[in-house]
Amino acid sequence: MMRRPRRWTQIGAGLVVVGAWASASATLRAEDAGATCTLAVVRAKGDTWKVEQTLDLASKNKGVTTFAGGMGHAASLVKGDVELVEKWTDTCADAADGAATEVKRAIAISKIKAQKSHAGSTTLQGVTIRLRPNAEGLAVEVEKGKPPELAVKLLERGPIDPVELLLPKDPVAVGQEWEISVEDLTRFQALICVGAAGAKGDARESIALLLETLGEGSPASAGKIVKGHVEAVKGHTATVVFVGDASTDELTAKGIDGPLFKQPPTTTTIEGTLTFDLGKGRPLHLTWKQVHDQGDAEPGPNVPVKIPGFTETWNLEKTWK
Repeated sequence: MMRRPRRWTQIGAGLVVVGAWASASATLRAEDAGATCTLAVVRAKGDTWKVEQTLDLASKNKGVTTFAGGMGHAASLVKGDVELVEKWTDTCADAADGAATEVKRAIAISKIKAQKSHAGSTTLQGVTIRLRPNAEGLAVEVEKGKPPELAVKLLERGPIDPVELLLPKDPVAVGQEWEISVEDLTRFQALICVGAAGAKGDARESIALLLETLGEGSPASAGKIVKGHVEAVKGHTATVVFVGDASTDELTAKGIDGPLFKQPPTTTTIEGTLTFDLGKGRPLHLTWKQVHDQGDAEPGPNVPVKIPGFTETWNLEKTWK
């Protein structure tokens, strides 16, 4: 039987962990200098995780401008409100040194609802795949069903669970910050949207620009800085907080004939909370919210009108059991 590593320690006055877990009632916070924890996902052969994920996407335009030749507003990645609900089971088929080398994923539910329409299943519902980590991300083998090409392409960017992209590579002290790279944030955003690649009909039309953007490898918040830190550790459970915000300077969007209009500063804020079982080396619950706000674009030489902006919100909730 593989022995689970000790997941946190404290050196100095106060609570000390020696080869085993301390009292489940003890709580470590930022002021507990010297406390460290390892936020690493651990899998053993035969481990089974039941995963549930809900992703709500919503956009709201700040107005519409009418001008000679048509109407216009800034383009958000989604139109209106979209809800994606998914449930799947991950079974570790093989592992080495606490890391999965093969996971079988059976997708039981994958439904998407756009605007006020009824939720409909995506082409990923009922699909079974096998995921094997490699140097580039993941090798994806389809065992049952026909997942869309884009879904496979996104999954190949890996890892097996996108939450791993948010975690520090080394042990961290309680309260110590780490930065999530732009590359990892972009991959995380792509991987939480895999189910959307299987949307059909009106739902697919509502997220057409999102799917196009994902296909190009550039989700909504590329360039945004997000930091994480362990807020507290109580018993075996760590509470991790993620915070990010960024804004852009005024840029000039260029068209074929030169500058079209001046794009105003945009702001993006990200907030997330993760609970993580340090004893088992597995995530328990994640909430993630990002809000992208783009103001009105001022007129330029070739577009003599103001183009209204938009606000786009992503709300993710995910549980592992």
